[in-house]
Amino acid sequence: MTSCTIPRQPKLADTPHTMVGDMQREKIVTLDLEGCNVAYINMLMNEFERDKPVGHRFEQWPEAIRVRMEKEIADWYGRNPTASVKGITQGICDDMCVMAIHWRPKS
Repeated sequence: MTSCTIPRQPKLADTPHTMVGDMQREKIVTLDLEGCNVAYINMLMNEFERDKPVGHRFEQWPEAIRVRMEKEIADWYGRNPTASVKGITQGICDDMCVMAIHWRPKS
């Protein structure tokens, strides 16, 4: 069985702002993310997607992953109507596409 036949599901992890490290916060200095909670969405690329060049920008990710990530973000917004999103960051880690939703409760 290849990785293409295994259903890929994004993994979601919520991290309270008190658990987001200072070093991680300092890497994104142009956004006001202090005190933000972070919801991470991680999705593995399959073996065929890894063979092609993939950049760190969302637009450079494989189409199947972009479509699924957009759905996950929309679902997250639906589950968290009282959240105020301050930024969404993205990146690649080995064979995984990662999106991070930085949010605070609406005041």
